Amino acid sequence: MSVYDVKLYSTAGFGSALKDVKGPSGDSSLPLAKAIAAAGKDLKSTRGPIAIIIVSDGADMDQAPVTAAKDLKGEFGNRLCIDTVQVGDDSDGKMILEQIAGASNCGFSTTADRLATSSSLAGFVEGVFLAKSAPMVAVDSDGDGVPDKKDKCPNTPKGVNVDVFGCPLDADRDGVADYLDQCPNTPMGATVDARGCWTYAAVVLFDINSAEVKSEAYPMLTEAVLILKKNPNLNVEIDGHTDNTGAAAYNMTLSEKRAEAIKDFLVARGIDPNRLTTKGFGFTKPAASNKTKEGRAKNRRVEFTPVK
Repeated sequence: MSVYDVKLYSTAGFGSALKDVKGPSGDSSLPLAKAIAAAGKDLKSTRGPIAIIIVSDGADMDQAPVTAAKDLKGEFGNRLCIDTVQVGDDSDGKMILEQIAGASNCGFSTTADRLATSSSLAGFVEGVFLAKSAPMVAVDSDGDGVPDKKDKCPNTPKGVNVDVFGCPLDADRDGVADYLDQCPNTPMGATVDARGCWTYAAVVLFDINSAEVKSEAYPMLTEAVLILKKNPNLNVEIDGHTDNTGAAAYNMTLSEKRAEAIKDFLVARGIDPNRLTTKGFGFTKPAASNKTKEGRAKNRRVEFTPVK
């Protein structure tokens, strides 16, 4: 070990003193490899990102420091970046220092000449020690791809397709979002229930055990006539339903009669019977609970299903 007296600093004196310093001769790989390994011990208790800067000429080195750098990267993972600064112009040394920096997958290698100006050195320091703030990410609480400040339909269920305003898509525009719509392709203007099905439940269509259309339902059913006339290529299946009063076989027949009754109503008002088919479902597809009087009344219904 050499000990040097303290002296007043001067550029010329510093340069002259460096010339008198005797460095080690021969392979310098081992000292650098040991220094890199020792750095790992010094950094064990650290938290957060780690930057190691190696200043060397890289001369007379084999792969030992590169291996040490890879081992250190394996220990600290993505927390660690190694940057190298080459002093001198040894071509083999340049390659070794580049490999050391490359071992961390995030460091870079430069030369002392490139850091000679204050601006270039400032850029080096910024690149090594500073990170630009990530751009502010617009908050999207329901994760539908539309930022909260533009989302007119917040709290959309995850995975639901939405429009540019963040509202669930409603392809047939019946007021029931596609993900809830059990009866898609309802024609424009049709009255639908909460399931998106074309039906008329605002009034009771049939009495218990009856397939006769109640007169108070006529105005509402006239809507169906108008829709069919506006859409001459539209064919529909008329589906009859019942509540759960009585036997299943009886209700199946009753539901078929109800569907036929609605068909007769439509045909009497100018709709081509060839555009209409009927089907009965009995009480197998309730639209409401059969446990209440109101629910049973809603189940005594017909629904219109567009068919191709």
